[in-house]
Amino acid sequence: MRVGCPWRDLPEYFGLWNTVYRRFLLWSRKGILLRLFKALSTDSDTAWECLEGRYIKAHQHR
Repeated sequence: MRVGCPWRDLPEYFGLWNTVYRRFLLWSRKGILLRLFKALSTDSDTAWECLEGRYIKAHQHR
């Protein structure tokens, strides 16, 4: 199953796709992303929480 978009399709303002991918991989392996998500979720304000249920299929623009 594939989810999301290919790394090469990231908007230019994120920087080079390869740099973003390597940073994501490093942070994931070191557990940085998990610690970040846990820290953000412990102090979350759910008063305005909303779930989006739409599914949109879009074509890739180049």
